[in-house]
Amino acid sequence: MKEICQGCAALFRDKTAKRKVRLNISVDASIDGVEMIVDGRRIKQILYNLIDNGIKYNKPGGTVSVTVEKLMEDPNQLQCRLWWKIPVSGSTRMIL
Repeated sequence: MKEICQGCAALFRDKTAKRKVRLNISVDASIDGVEMIVDGRRIKQILYNLIDNGIKYNKPGGTVSVTVEKLMEDPNQLQCRLWWKIPVSGSTRMIL
């Protein structure tokens, strides 16, 4: 999962620099080496679309964050969250 997230982030380096938006990727180290049965192409497509929208609808100085971690309730499941912060007249609005 870490490789998938980092691969997606690499695709947006130029776009984030051009739009002055920060992209944060955080993958919990405890899931390193965990074997997952997923359609990697679809996961990449979902992440790409969500990150792209986060950058596209953000403002200069905003942040797009992707976090992947184990669920506290069930350590056999992973949770992936994506959110972005958009600066609004001196304050920050968070979209979940």
